[in-house]
Amino acid sequence: MLKKIKNYTFNEGIKAKDFEKVKFCRNNEKQLLENKIQYTKTIYDDIELQIDLDVDESGKVIIDGTNMLVVDSGLMIPYSPFYDSDNEFEYLNEVVDAYNGTMNDLVEAGICKEKVKK
Repeated sequence: MLKKIKNYTFNEGIKAKDFEKVKFCRNNEKQLLENKIQYTKTIYDDIELQIDLDVDESGKVIIDGTNMLVVDSGLMIPYSPFYDSDNEFEYLNEVVDAYNGTMNDLVEAGICKEKVKK
């Protein structure tokens, strides 16, 4: 059975530098615009969590402009099995565990919170 991929939302008032506290790396090569910053973290083998942030001049994150993507860094494309609920295999379960663990680290750091379905 495929493990549950949890949903998260970012907290208001976070700063881009907060991601460095939980060992995300700033990708300066991907900074195309002045108010866009990308952070990445390898979560399992060649699978990365990529977070693209819109920030204001003080470095505060603009939540509406934030995107997250699970990426196969070897191929430089989204890791499509993560986004296809019909897939189920052990490697994918390991990626889901790693994703949830990384996101839990962000929760503990006060960067985001888990979305709870009502």
